[in-house]
Amino acid sequence: SVAITPSATSSKILVTCTFTSCQAVGTNNPYYRLARDSTGILVGASAGSRTQMSTQNNSYNANVSNSRTLTAVDAPSSTSSITYALQWIQAGGTMYFNRAETDTDSSGYGRGASQITVMEISA
Repeated sequence: SVAITPSATSSKILVTCTFTSCQAVGTNNPYYRLARDSTGILVGASAGSRTQMSTQNNSYNANVSNSRTLTAVDAPSSTSSITYALQWIQAGGTMYFNRAETDTDSSGYGRGASQITVMEISA
């Protein structure tokens, strides 16, 4: 997560989150979303019992890392400190960030990186 304090209520915040993740073999459908404090941003429309998310990963039994980049422009209308974060929902099982489930010390397995960048856009 990363915090920012906008200088004006009319400011917008550019949020970019790049992350590498892997779900454990036999685990299905992790959902990811960008959030301002505890409120989801860059999410799909609410419809029935569907999960509002920014993106989803579905590589059941693959044991591979996937990289994603999420970018959003948010209008928080605040001059208080705001925290932006990547959140995920996993229906059981284990999630791994910046590595695959198998993390053997050999050149056949790599490690990734993740970061969140925020930038104030003045009105």
